Amino acid sequence: MYIAYQYKSFLRNKFMRLFIAIGIDDSVREGCVKIMGSLKDSGADIRTVRPENLHVTLKFLGEVREDDVKLITNEMDDFSGSFGPFTLGFSTLGFFGNPRFPRVVWIGISEGRENVRRMCEDLGKRLFHIRNEDKKPRPHLTLGRVRSPVNSENLLETIRSMRDVKLGELRVKEIKLMSSILGPGGPAYTDIKAFTLRGEPA
Repeated sequence: MYIAYQYKSFLRNKFMRLFIAIGIDDSVREGCVKIMGSLKDSGADIRTVRPENLHVTLKFLGEVREDDVKLITNEMDDFSGSFGPFTLGFSTLGFFGNPRFPRVVWIGISEGRENVRRMCEDLGKRLFHIRNEDKKPRPHLTLGRVRSPVNSENLLETIRSMRDVKLGELRVKEIKLMSSILGPGGPAYTDIKAFTLRGEPA
């Protein structure tokens, strides 16, 4: 048992679960909290995202060796000089999965969607050696993950009734490299480093 514990500790110290993201402001966060309250009121078996964890993922990197973090930050520093600040707008409630079992409930991106898509693609090319994915970017803001089909009909009705929701806009001036530590109460996120967008404003 002690040897197994030491081995797990070694892995935990040598690897970090990382992702790159855009943070959101308090105004958008407050709107998300209200929507997540309605999703839970539907009686569905859904785990909503903790308000402080809300973000737009640009690139999920997965388990990364600590030795590679410096390489990632170097790429991100160069990347952030290629993009300028832009406006991000959130609207439309939707889900991934199928009507019998929605898996992920999200808010879509309206204004600034093309900027986010290009950022996702650029980061994918720069960091393919860390994690390579073939799927096309689908920019969104995740609100919750559904754990079982319990009360799916009620959940779908709630999503339909709020489909045309609008959460307003925010000005994106930086992106972040973040770590995720998984736990029984959900993931805990920590900022590793923020990168100011230094290109021409959009």
